[in-house]
Amino acid sequence: MPIDPNNYTSLNIGESGSIMDETAVDYGDVAPVSNPYPLAPGAPVYRRRARTVVTGQNAEEITSVKNANLIGDEYGLVIKNSVRAFDNPVNEFDSASSINPNSLTTVTTYTVPSSTLFVFLGAKVSGDVAAKYTVNVNATTVYSLRTTATNLDGFLYFNIPPFELSASDVITIEVIYYNSSNPSMACDFEGTILGFEIPT
Repeated sequence: MPIDPNNYTSLNIGESGSIMDETAVDYGDVAPVSNPYPLAPGAPVYRRRARTVVTGQNAEEITSVKNANLIGDEYGLVIKNSVRAFDNPVNEFDSASSINPNSLTTVTTYTVPSSTLFVFLGAKVSGDVAAKYTVNVNATTVYSLRTTATNLDGFLYFNIPPFELSASDVITIEVIYYNSSNPSMACDFEGTILGFEIPT
């Protein structure tokens, strides 16, 4: 017999034992399922999700409330208003046209606005020819990308943001390419800085 997905276990947490250690998440109607036993056709399907209960005499015994960004030296359970990561996405695109060989050129620049924290996620670059691109923070190179004649697009992306920038910090993408046989050659390049902003 299948396990009833709507059956939950209680660990009798709390003084009266009324707080369950699991909570239900509705996954919708089981009507499309050919044999939903032990549930009736059309009944909602629930799945278990663990629930953590923290108790104390008052709020100060459980946690401290932070109204500023965390800096990494905090201990214990800290509660802060959360901001969804991509509420304020940044896709800063720009281009540089008619660039000659052997000349380091800025393609894209992004300056962090006032009262803002910028979370860097990556960069996208492309151009007419193979080239070397650098990602710079306040004029210091932090990453480089190289494209080839068979792949003129370059992409740098992080699932976990590698760094954050404060207001007035500047991040740039620069490019350089080489062609000693034709120094008058001129090419176009594009770059996009990716990330998101968090108000401070």
